[in-house]
Amino acid sequence: MPAKKQINLFPKKAFSKSSAGKFLRWSLTYGRYIIIATEIIVLLAFISRFKLDRDLNDLREEIAQKQAIVQANRDFEIEFRIIQNRLLQIADLANEQTYILTLLEHIEALTPQEIFFKSLLIDEKQVTFSSYSVSPKGLTLFVNNIRRSNFFGAVTIQNLKQTEEGNIDFTLSATLIDNNDTIYQ
Repeated sequence: MPAKKQINLFPKKAFSKSSAGKFLRWSLTYGRYIIIATEIIVLLAFISRFKLDRDLNDLREEIAQKQAIVQANRDFEIEFRIIQNRLLQIADLANEQTYILTLLEHIEALTPQEIFFKSLLIDEKQVTFSSYSVSPKGLTLFVNNIRRSNFFGAVTIQNLKQTEEGNIDFTLSATLIDNNDTIYQ
């Protein structure tokens, strides 16, 4: 039997010094570490995908539950808002009534005993008194009191005439001053 000869196609000394040999040696040692690290990253991404899908489904279920709760409470919220608006309207009416009562008390304090009212018209911007006075002194005192008041602005006297009984009939208009601080003091 003939003796076996080994043929080495990659001679160690000459090939390891060439650029192809250096690249092959580097790729066989460090390249496999790079490939293993890349595979680990891919596996981690693949595994994390399952977790992220699960989290996404949990969030969708939670949103659906919260939407159902909001939908179930929708009628209650609408009714609550309607009641809240009604309460605001009631509060406005109560404030307006308080204002009118305060205004009437103020008018009563300004009115001398010689003045008698036939009618009193209060609107948003002015007060109109249809009155008569027993004496000119009472009329003068009433007009001066209205002019000095913090509630009233411009004062106008209309239809001033003396009746057969000796009374002085008059219509007095006074603009209201929009000063809520003065009104509620």
